[in-house]
Amino acid sequence: MQQQSKQILTRTLLASSLSLAFFGGQTALAEEAVNELDNIEVTADKEKAVTAKQLEQKQAASLQEIFKDKTDFTVGGGSLPAAQKLYARGLEDTMMNVSIDGAQQTGYLFHHQGRVGVDPDIIKAVEADAGTGAATAGPGALAGSVNVETKDATDILRKDEKAGAIVKSTYHSNGKGFKNTGTAFGRIGENSGLLVSASQLDTDSYQDGNGDTVKNTDIKQEDFFTKLSGDINEKHYASLSHENRVDEGNRNLRAHMIASDWNPETEQKNARSTTTFNHKYKSGNPLFNTKTTVYHTDASLDITNDGSQSGAGVETWGSDLRNTMDLDKADITFGTDYRHDRAYQTGAGTAGDEDLTVLGLYLQSDYRFAPDWMLSAGARFDHYDYNDNIGQNFSSEGLSPNVGLTWFVTDEVNLFARHSRALRGVGTKEVYVMARTTNDSDIDPERAHTTEFGTEYEHGNLHAKVQGFSQRIENFIPNSTGTRDNEGTVRVWGYSADAGYRWGQLDSRVGVTLSRPTLNNEPLSDSNMSLGTSTGRTWTTGLDYHFTEQRVDIGWTGRVTERLTEVPSGSKEKPGYAVHDAYVSWRPMANTDFDLKFAVINLFDKQFLDQASYGYTSRYNMWAGVPEAGRDFRLTASMRF
Repeated sequence: MQQQSKQILTRTLLASSLSLAFFGGQTALAEEAVNELDNIEVTADKEKAVTAKQLEQKQAASLQEIFKDKTDFTVGGGSLPAAQKLYARGLEDTMMNVSIDGAQQTGYLFHHQGRVGVDPDIIKAVEADAGTGAATAGPGALAGSVNVETKDATDILRKDEKAGAIVKSTYHSNGKGFKNTGTAFGRIGENSGLLVSASQLDTDSYQDGNGDTVKNTDIKQEDFFTKLSGDINEKHYASLSHENRVDEGNRNLRAHMIASDWNPETEQKNARSTTTFNHKYKSGNPLFNTKTTVYHTDASLDITNDGSQSGAGVETWGSDLRNTMDLDKADITFGTDYRHDRAYQTGAGTAGDEDLTVLGLYLQSDYRFAPDWMLSAGARFDHYDYNDNIGQNFSSEGLSPNVGLTWFVTDEVNLFARHSRALRGVGTKEVYVMARTTNDSDIDPERAHTTEFGTEYEHGNLHAKVQGFSQRIENFIPNSTGTRDNEGTVRVWGYSADAGYRWGQLDSRVGVTLSRPTLNNEPLSDSNMSLGTSTGRTWTTGLDYHFTEQRVDIGWTGRVTERLTEVPSGSKEKPGYAVHDAYVSWRPMANTDFDLKFAVINLFDKQFLDQASYGYTSRYNMWAGVPEAGRDFRLTASMRF
């Protein structure tokens, strides 16, 4: 094992060294370049980020609450964090590229569990883009990309402050439990510091809107995070972070389904350990600005059922090295990324390991070729090499191009259209059932094609965006037991719109999205796990008001999902619902470091099953999904020292 890890690390560093050598060769040219024209700002079209302040005000405790205001994203699986799955336009996060500080979260542990989890308390921002996107999104981003950026010590330290600490405790009325968090931070040099954070969330099983206890939904999460980061000097930034996250408790074997004789109680433990190094270099020359990421992640699941223990995991080594050229009329980013995944099983009845190596080269550019026009274009070339657990090798490679055109009709209005493609080669199986899964000897890589078009309007405090989209994924490869092969063509069409307006101290927003995903022209059902599911048209709304002098913030969030009638044969229509949350944030006394926050999740105690959760099963002729939690009062008290 140690020898294999050393070989993987060597390959990672070799890829990094080759990239640095390539970048370094450009330095001499960069030093000779002369910039004669005025700079203009060129920015990529990204979804607005979820911020740390938003998460703190609403007392987010799970993946579901992180993405609650995101129009194109939904989270299903119930209110148990271990069971939650993220969807973009109806496609599951297994089809996306999800990363934390650039460290890709890879593999597929078990189709009855969620695979993405992060403590909201350590999040600085979340950027989420639905649909096949830019070449910089990484390999295999068929349905979109999500990048979580964690906090630095310098994000928390005040001016001239050397060190400090924050202790925080949150009470959850539904489940009658607490989340306790301790964070310490200190300055090392003028613009760098050390951050250490530890948290524990411990609750009993929650009650649904009818007041019934949802069995085996107790939560025990522990998260430890440390990060040494900051500016070494005016040209260099570096960070080294480590996160160790554990979620364990009594769960139904299929955690996203209700308890029954076919879904027994088990002891489960989800764990993830991620170590990431990042370095940014700003040379002062517009042609040479680099960013380097090297990371290691190990994510695992252990299940004990009737005294028999079994488990599985995915270990990943990776790197990403890129250079950005800030030219007069264009931004150009080019680089290379490398990833090695090792899928393994533990306990009884284990299968042999599998490994996947992905090596990519990419280039992305935004070019303002005329005062009112911008061309965005790029491509990435990826090579996949996969060895399964019975000695079969699958090798695939290909180009993933993208192009987009934006017309700035006026200073306030733009029209855009873009088309992007992505290739994903054959990868490791769903690891928990790896021993019961085989690969067909001839599997083609998956290929995504996405077309988007729309308009944006921004004037003063008003911002609005409307877009339509159409997506096709050819050669879909399912993750399931039996024999894996290409299963067909996935198609998604729909639209989304959102608007926001600030009026004095009042922020308001509204959004709507409709997405219709199909497989071989049949609407997706809840049994299409590892691919996606169908949901009705969804509306999101929100208001936030800031009483500056009183040091009080109040807010309300609503999410309405309409009834879903377009379902495959043998399935039932999904009922619609409306859910509301409210919060109050208050600093009782000026110039103090004591804060109180109060939130009510599911304000009207609505009984409902999220449409993104597993619903009706014809096999057992019943609604098998886990209902959402009923009303939950949360009270947070925090003190800064």
